[in-house]
Amino acid sequence: PPRSTPSNSSAASDVYKRQGWVIYYYNFLQNRPSVKIPSDYPYKKIGDSYYFRDYPITEEEYKAGIKNILDFLKKDDEYVLARSKYNKKISIFRIAGLSLYSLHLFDSFIVPRIREKRTPESILISRKLNQSKSLFLEGKYGKTIKLLTDILQYNSLRSRQKEEVLLFLFLSYLKKGEKEKAEESFVSLINLNPGIKINTALLDERTLEFMKNVKERKFGSLNIKSIPSKARVFINGIEAGYTPFKRELISTGNYKVGLVLPGYDLLEKEITISSSQTTIIDTFLTLNGGTGVIIVDSDPKGSDININGYYVGETPMTLTDQLPGYYRVRIENPKFKSKEDVYSLKSNDTTKIVVKLEKFKDYFIYSELVPGLSQWITGHPVRGSIWMASVIGWFYKFHQHGKKRQDVFYYSNDMLRQEGDKYYIGYTEITKEEFDKEMEKIQKSSKSQQEMNKWELKRDKIIAAGIAIYALNLIDTYLIFKGKKIEGETYADKSIKFKLYSNIDSFGISLSYSF
Repeated sequence: PPRSTPSNSSAASDVYKRQGWVIYYYNFLQNRPSVKIPSDYPYKKIGDSYYFRDYPITEEEYKAGIKNILDFLKKDDEYVLARSKYNKKISIFRIAGLSLYSLHLFDSFIVPRIREKRTPESILISRKLNQSKSLFLEGKYGKTIKLLTDILQYNSLRSRQKEEVLLFLFLSYLKKGEKEKAEESFVSLINLNPGIKINTALLDERTLEFMKNVKERKFGSLNIKSIPSKARVFINGIEAGYTPFKRELISTGNYKVGLVLPGYDLLEKEITISSSQTTIIDTFLTLNGGTGVIIVDSDPKGSDININGYYVGETPMTLTDQLPGYYRVRIENPKFKSKEDVYSLKSNDTTKIVVKLEKFKDYFIYSELVPGLSQWITGHPVRGSIWMASVIGWFYKFHQHGKKRQDVFYYSNDMLRQEGDKYYIGYTEITKEEFDKEMEKIQKSSKSQQEMNKWELKRDKIIAAGIAIYALNLIDTYLIFKGKKIEGETYADKSIKFKLYSNIDSFGISLSYSF
């Protein structure tokens, strides 16, 4: 259970409420009405011997006598009334527990999502970044990595913030001994900012040696000269500086280098950067031979077009008389995920851009509302139909079972007895017909109680089946995400955890998932 601090007092109180329910429920189970054998009952067991008063009998006779008195006492008015009150109260306890658990789910999943959606991303990023730094200083590197990985999913992450995220990811992976992931994070950090200055307080000799080794194996350098000079340098469509250009740390691999200068045509070259090697480009630029054309289209049409940060219109659109160079084109639509890329344009050339936008949906919420709906929407109609049919069948079964509930007939008569051919209630003699009617009432009472016990047992099984359907549907939804089976659509990273637990007379499944 979380500590009761101002930041999580709501969660703490919720835990204590659930603990209180478990304690009360457990204590109430201990007070279940039971039938006790009277101390003066003539059947006795002494050691391994059995007696009726002082007469020896067999074990079978002793057990039959005990069973008869228990069956008789269970029909007593006082016991029947107590058991009826107990059954009603235990049902209220279970409903209260289910309601408490439902409220807990709402408070745990829905409320945080509403709060997070209403909180600006910039504030959320700052909070999580500060939290991850604190976790790192506490030596909790696994939690630090998980939190930093979540931060990288935000679209509004600024360059400076991304540098910090990659830096602490690199250091956390290295502390955990995951050298491959540490190397990957360090390379991404240097590519983002080759001249980054890292706080020496965060570095030790082992880390410095690791960084030096990675730089030697994973990076090379690039020198570019052009005539005329002062041309803008683009590496893979991203502006990097002006000629003469020199960069010491560029990760190894293949690149497309472009040079742009007003009045001159776009020059592009394919290059390869090798480890600890310097790649040199020394070239002449040719005069501009004319403008070009950019054609932009999208699916769906009517999406907004932003070029180099400026809104220019909606798709489809043709832009004429465009100067040679690089254009950063972003296509946006409120109902779809935006797409952005860099395109080149040469003199007297046409660049055609066709973008298919991806839908962005949160499928877990559909599974929470209607089991099977997520499967239908994500292109799994058979699985969706099975879950929907299961839910409809469950509701029908639950409804039909509720209609079968009958009132319990409580009746007993401790004074009723038979002696030979005579029948009595207490010391009053009655006729055989009156005796038979009393016996019929007693038997009816016993049968109705047995039927009620069967009804309650079956009801509990139906409820357990409903919970299982709901839980398994969530797991099936998660498996669809994990299998990457949704084509043409994108969705947030999600994870689900579950565990089984049990107590004295029940078992359950604890589910948690993150968006």
